Amino acid sequence: RPAAARPVSARVPMAPPPPVLPVLPVLLVLGRPLLGAPGQGAGTWARFARLPYPQDQLFLHDTFPDGFLWGAGSAAYQTEGGWRQGGKGASIWDTFTHRPTTPAGSILPGPTGGDVASDSYNNIFRDIEGLRHLGVSHYRFSLAWTRLMPNGTAPINPVGLAHYGRVLSRLRELGIEPIVTLYHWDLPQGLQDAFGGWASPVLPDLFRDYAELCFRHFGGQVRYWLTMDNPYVVAWHGYGTGRLPPSVQGGPRLGYRVAHHLLQVNDGWPQSGWWEGAFSSHRRICGAGLLWIVYSYMYIGTSHQQHCLNCCCTTSFSKSGFFKAKPGSSAALHSVPMPWEPSQSILSAAEVWALKQTLRYLSDLFTAMSLGFVLSSAIRYDGVNVFGYTVWSLLDGFEWHRGYSIRRGLFYVDFQSHDKKLIPKSSVLFYQKLIEKNGFPPLPENQPIAGVFPCGFAWGIVDNYIQVDTTPAQFLDPNVYVWDVHQTKKLIKVDGVFTSKRKHHCVDFAAIRLQISLLQEMHVTHFHFSLKWSSVLPLGNLSLINHTLVHYYQCFSSELLRVNITPVVALWQPMAENQELPTSLAKYGAWENSETVQAFVEYAKFCFASLGDHVKFWITMNEPSVKNLTYTAGHNLLKAHAKAWHLYDKEFRRSQKGKISIALQADWVEPACPFSRNDQEVADRILEFDIGWLSEPIFGNGDYPHVMRAWLHQRNSVDLYNFHLPSFSEDEKKLIQGSFDFFALSHYTTTLVGWEKEDALKYDHYLEVQMINDITWLHSPSRAAVVPWGLRKVLRWVKSKYGDVPVYVMASGIDDDQNIVHDKLRVYYIQNYINEALKAYALDNVNLQGYFVYSFNDKTAPKYGLYSYVANQYEPKPSMKHYREIIDSNGFPGPDTAEVLCLEETAVCPECHFFRTRKSLFAFISFIFVAFIVTIFCIMYYSKRAERRYK
Repeated sequence: RPAAARPVSARVPMAPPPPVLPVLPVLLVLGRPLLGAPGQGAGTWARFARLPYPQDQLFLHDTFPDGFLWGAGSAAYQTEGGWRQGGKGASIWDTFTHRPTTPAGSILPGPTGGDVASDSYNNIFRDIEGLRHLGVSHYRFSLAWTRLMPNGTAPINPVGLAHYGRVLSRLRELGIEPIVTLYHWDLPQGLQDAFGGWASPVLPDLFRDYAELCFRHFGGQVRYWLTMDNPYVVAWHGYGTGRLPPSVQGGPRLGYRVAHHLLQVNDGWPQSGWWEGAFSSHRRICGAGLLWIVYSYMYIGTSHQQHCLNCCCTTSFSKSGFFKAKPGSSAALHSVPMPWEPSQSILSAAEVWALKQTLRYLSDLFTAMSLGFVLSSAIRYDGVNVFGYTVWSLLDGFEWHRGYSIRRGLFYVDFQSHDKKLIPKSSVLFYQKLIEKNGFPPLPENQPIAGVFPCGFAWGIVDNYIQVDTTPAQFLDPNVYVWDVHQTKKLIKVDGVFTSKRKHHCVDFAAIRLQISLLQEMHVTHFHFSLKWSSVLPLGNLSLINHTLVHYYQCFSSELLRVNITPVVALWQPMAENQELPTSLAKYGAWENSETVQAFVEYAKFCFASLGDHVKFWITMNEPSVKNLTYTAGHNLLKAHAKAWHLYDKEFRRSQKGKISIALQADWVEPACPFSRNDQEVADRILEFDIGWLSEPIFGNGDYPHVMRAWLHQRNSVDLYNFHLPSFSEDEKKLIQGSFDFFALSHYTTTLVGWEKEDALKYDHYLEVQMINDITWLHSPSRAAVVPWGLRKVLRWVKSKYGDVPVYVMASGIDDDQNIVHDKLRVYYIQNYINEALKAYALDNVNLQGYFVYSFNDKTAPKYGLYSYVANQYEPKPSMKHYREIIDSNGFPGPDTAEVLCLEETAVCPECHFFRTRKSLFAFISFIFVAFIVTIFCIMYYSKRAERRYK
């Protein structure tokens, strides 16, 4: 409306503006209409469909475009305080937080509402110094309507104008671009009382008058404007549900009416000088229409001053949540509900995907300034024209209906102190580095390397238990049969008539040949499997021995050796049922019973004597699960391992010339925030409990880790726990320490941990650790994280603790969808995990001796196999063929990789491998040669005979 037609109370004295271009031609110049035509988004969705898997799920290490804007943000009511200073009027939030009827628990302990907040009104240079410390290019903040116009209309408050003038002047001095929000939820209470707030059609005109005031006074210093923040919250929860000020429970009808009025704010701007100046000076005005569609920002969400950067993503298409990002790596999602999101929920992969599609769709419509969820992949791959990123928020403040119970600032504010000094959190350091590097540039340690492993490197495959089929061959049947050719046409056994029995031969086990042929097809050099203690000695002692099964193991091992595959045999591997212990042992305490120790030693001695001629690579215990072991059970298990090792060392090593050790599961534990000492301490503690518990007594000082003992002592004394960690005698320490020939570890994934409790379902109260899910990590169908660099870190950890011990990665693998023919995830896993193993060997000097992939086939390990098993048929997957290529290349040779000549095959016997791999060919040639000689001899013999007869 023209100014003359407006209510007198809404008028602001201004000079008549010159005419300018209408809005519609400007929108036409900008390109496309804001409304999308049917089918217009098909091209956008098609682009996503062409992205390769799993690369489209990976964190992108890249930088943002040159000139990308990095900023931080705040809101007036959340940070300013000074609510009765400088002539400021009351807002609807002042009324809401002061009323005695505020629902219990909605405003949590701390200063009353936003009366003081972060006290930014009295500390503007403190806040701007924080911006300078960060090195941001722009600062997004909001103006308090009631500080400029206390009642929402004239008269104007000159003190408020001077205050924001000082803010803008200081920003200009530091070269920080201001991005100013006109309205961030703090409607003047006078307008709510007089007109009913945004429910009245008068409000768009009154807001326009307020905007004209701001543009006229600050337009020379501000190039970027936002009309209002998240109008959805204003309309729906301010006037629909009434959960937020002004607390009007008008239902959907009133909510939609308010939304209509909010959208009208951008319609029909008057022909004024500031409007023309906005375009002539290339200023941008992002209106409610844009922010209604998508609105995003970043913020800190913890109560401790040392924490990582978090961001909240809020759009009309997705839920709200936290990312805990770490430099050059990834981010972890946490659930913290916003005022408009009552339930705690985590962004699923589909929701993140949908948000990414939203960014793509927006790129077809307009360029947005205030996009907080900026994925470099959306810019690099999808062509989204995003040129700025604003972290929310600069400093801790009043968090609306949650009061001061959570902190979302980069800077920590002590609300109880007088001067409200800012203390930088660890996220400040992170954001500084992010701005300095302009994103996440590729790190050298994250790049694949070219190179090969040493000669004799063990390339292996794992099967938990080999498929035992002891069905006897027909040749072992001593009975005599006759064929009833006239009537039944069947074989009829002749009673009382028997033939002599012959000795069992390995060829009688037909199942062995198929398994061996599949292993040969893979080109592996080692095959790792476990014996079944409960089947070999069903009673747990030598009173009953399954000789058939033992013979099967002997045949299997000898057949492996015959085709140059080294058997790697584990004596015991825990499984769900009875931990794979003989029933008599499982029934009476299993490993908590000290008698199990001696039973294991007797079992080990029997296996060494029975299989030692064929097996030279022994594992005493394979992957004992520390999560299922009591401290007493672990104590006995260690003693059993040590006694078995010494038994082999004294009685069998000299004659059998083998090696023996224990295999431990060693998944890496990464601190959620690399700058947080607390997070690092938690990660170190978990590593000691998960790996060090069993490794330190064997490979270290002969006793349990000091961290473990100290923590248990603390917990037992403070929380009245009674978790007793046994002690070794001096003789037991000497027995256990050094009972190894190599360090064997199984590694599958990496876990992200933090010290602060955020999700009760994933919080370990005993160890005080929060397990965290990082959605930017690649995940398998079972939600196992695919983090290749975790393997390198755990290998370095072993080297740093235990020196130059020979190391074998005894198992490493990932599950995949069995219904997918091409297991691309497993191909990616094998490629990158083995490359990280190569880095550990070549760059970190880890004495790595071998790498084993888990697992052999889907029949024994569903979803993990390199061979599928369908309808009694084994089919190689792409992952098997890829692993075979790596084996054949002995790693990842590049153009500059020096050729390695393995002396044991070239100098000693260069032709041995040639003859070994061509036995069948040479047998055939030998047969032809013999046949040729015999034929020539016969021809000569009969020729001479015929000649004599002729004479």
